[in-house]
Amino acid sequence: MGRPEWIMSTPTAPTPATARRDRKFSTMMSIVFLIVFLSVTSSYEWGAPTPQFRPDALFIIAPGILIAAVYLIVYIFIRYGGQTPIRVRLCTSCGRGIPFDALFCPYCGFQFPRP
Repeated sequence: MGRPEWIMSTPTAPTPATARRDRKFSTMMSIVFLIVFLSVTSSYEWGAPTPQFRPDALFIIAPGILIAAVYLIVYIFIRYGGQTPIRVRLCTSCGRGIPFDALFCPYCGFQFPRP
């Protein structure tokens, strides 16, 4: 007797490629948040008795957000080559990421029910 199909296996450890992709994404998001943080903190009038926004704060924050958005769009364009990212799901047998519309797992051969 084989293993029942309703038993899910434990997920496997992330592959080096997945870990590298996650690190790149985390670094990219850190840079985006840093750009926005720097634009907001530089728009304060720190010499005032209580910190408050400068009168031209909008002209400091808006370009910071615009630069962060352009950086994010360029990153996504370079990462995915101008194509839509492929949706993935986890195989219920081996736990690896596979294309969302796959009928068979390319790693373990598990057959998914037809929709």
